[in-house]
Amino acid sequence: MLKVLRESEWDRFFERYGVYFLLAILFYAFLLRVFYLVSESMWIDETISAVASLGILEHGVPVLESGSWYARSELFHYGMAFFIWLLGGDFGARFLSVLFGVFTVILAYHYGKSFIGKGFGGLCFALLITLSTLEIIYSKQARMYQAFQFFYFLTFYLFYRIVIQRKRVFSRLIFDYAFLIFSLALTTHLHLLGYALIPIFLGVYILHRFSFSNIFSLFRDKMFLAMLFFGFVAAGFILYKIFALSAFSDLDRAVYYAGLYSDFYLRYLAFVLFAGLGLLVALFSKEWKFHLSFFMLVALPYTGMFFLQKFGTRYVYFALFGLLFYVAFLFHKLMFKYLMLAAFLFFYAGSLFSFNGIEKVNYDSSMPFSDFKGAYEFVDGSEYLSSLPLVTTWTPAAVWYGNGAQYWIYYKVTGQTTELWTINTDTGMERFANATIVREIEDLPWEFTYVVDAQATRKLSPSMSEFLDSHCYSHFISYEIEVLSCVK
Repeated sequence: MLKVLRESEWDRFFERYGVYFLLAILFYAFLLRVFYLVSESMWIDETISAVASLGILEHGVPVLESGSWYARSELFHYGMAFFIWLLGGDFGARFLSVLFGVFTVILAYHYGKSFIGKGFGGLCFALLITLSTLEIIYSKQARMYQAFQFFYFLTFYLFYRIVIQRKRVFSRLIFDYAFLIFSLALTTHLHLLGYALIPIFLGVYILHRFSFSNIFSLFRDKMFLAMLFFGFVAAGFILYKIFALSAFSDLDRAVYYAGLYSDFYLRYLAFVLFAGLGLLVALFSKEWKFHLSFFMLVALPYTGMFFLQKFGTRYVYFALFGLLFYVAFLFHKLMFKYLMLAAFLFFYAGSLFSFNGIEKVNYDSSMPFSDFKGAYEFVDGSEYLSSLPLVTTWTPAAVWYGNGAQYWIYYKVTGQTTELWTINTDTGMERFANATIVREIEDLPWEFTYVVDAQATRKLSPSMSEFLDSHCYSHFISYEIEVLSCVK
């Protein structure tokens, strides 16, 4: 007769054979992320990274059709370019993020094993990351979001282990610090938010080393002085960039977006409460200093998201790593934790967690369904439409899926007052496809093919919208992308 194991015996079993279960979880995580990888067309931001990577393949550097340099996350785009060269198309462009999604599962395992508990702790956290719908979604995007999440939390893990716990990663200490600095450099390279790690490190160091009895000795600590200097430099740089982007120019706007970001998590209130309860339990444990530090790591940069001038789940999903960590921590402390975990996953299956992959997803208002691929396949398949000049509202998709665009109808993509990032200011041409900029109806050709997305339709000038509505005939509509032929 099969023996029924107690929870403590299951814990020892998973601790002993944890590496084999981790390998199985990693294989499952890879499948969930690679399934349906090309079932959905790239959306707007993905096509930017795609054309930057094409520039690398064609010229060796991320230069766009207009000659402009795409100076953002260049190393990530070199990696994208390699997989586009190796695997081709959307699959190759998105494959690097798939790998970082799997790497994030490995990182979750080490977090859980180190700060929750061996056996169940590591495997539970790794499984939650594996099945998370948002983690799967962003692991399938040709953009740097998943890589940023991985390096952001990897850098903190290395800092805490090497500097705070004084544990070794490699045999020589110089290699440990070199790895930490390398990870921090990549994090800041991928996203401005990475600079927030430096002042956070200062706060964590003070939390662990400060006491009123040694307040003056702290200023003789070379590590503290170095972090104090770089922490102020990083904080000043972040504030400078925020003010340069006019992020605080409109308090009402900040309050509005703060509400949107809060509502995003309040939609999953029960899940957030699970994480909050886990955090509360953790703060009363003997490792409370780590958990307070980890809370700062997740919460402080997240508050800055409230001041962005546009809403997008891509700006807040990275914090999901912290929420799932405390969900795993809570289950580790519960009785019947294996049954409770199974019930939790079953209850949230299809919303927070996916067991069979994700084929289609409408991210949010700034990341809608967008069948650019289908639109340009339709244009290429029509002898009439493909023979006309192409006018579009989003040129990177035309470069990636088609043969480029000859005209771009000007509009403010982000809605900000000053918006020059879509224009090559040296030549006056559109930046991504080197297209002629159409500001007035007179700038349009006599007859043309017109590819428009719903976001642009809402933002075009009234006179341009009225003209296009009355002079164009629709041939194709799919997921908010429309192909029309127009005659002046």
